[in-house]
Amino acid sequence: QKTLAQMDAVLKSTKGSAGMSKKALLDLADAQSKVTTFSKGTTEAGENLMLTFTGIGKKVFPNAMKSAQDMATAMHTDLSSSCMTLGKALNDPATGMAKLTKQGVTFTAAQKKQVKAMVAVGNVSGAQAIMLKELQKEFGGSAEAAGKTFAGKLKILQNTISGVSVKLGTTLMPYLTKFVSFISSHMPQIQKVVTGVIQAIVPKFQQWVKLLGQIINEIMPKFGKSTTD
Repeated sequence: QKTLAQMDAVLKSTKGSAGMSKKALLDLADAQSKVTTFSKGTTEAGENLMLTFTGIGKKVFPNAMKSAQDMATAMHTDLSSSCMTLGKALNDPATGMAKLTKQGVTFTAAQKKQVKAMVAVGNVSGAQAIMLKELQKEFGGSAEAAGKTFAGKLKILQNTISGVSVKLGTTLMPYLTKFVSFISSHMPQIQKVVTGVIQAIVPKFQQWVKLLGQIINEIMPKFGKSTTD
């Protein structure tokens, strides 16, 4: 619920600059959760980070997310870190290649020249496509390959089962939220009732304990004497 609320917030704050609807983002996360070890929730959180880079448009966004997953898998890092690194690089291709180079991605002199030329004429998406193509060449398919291993399939199964519970929770959440709100708004009355019950029960309980003690005191000497005889 927190992840989805953040998605709504970032879509609103960026005015949908990525060109990705909430449904498209959720569908992408769901599709990737079936072929990679990244759960739907993890991918949605990564999408939220990628959305903050307003220079990444609809044509590039899906491939950018898949490349981030490939990078995270191949370089043994978490998806959030890969999304931040790749998001910064794609948001400003002219200087972004240097950021990716530090992460081990190699660009030729021709690619660097081509990217700068495209950015200069405003073809940012074209420049981003070149960068993603190189990422695909170096890391492409890593996330799906991991999902095809035995351990990967177990992870996907685990994520699927968790997803069922998430869907159930999502269905129940509105009702649970109303229940919590009701409890919160009536807390003074509830505290008063609970206090009254405690005040009524405690004296009775104390009397019962006292009576039980008296009975034990009367019985135990007789029981001890009977045992001795």
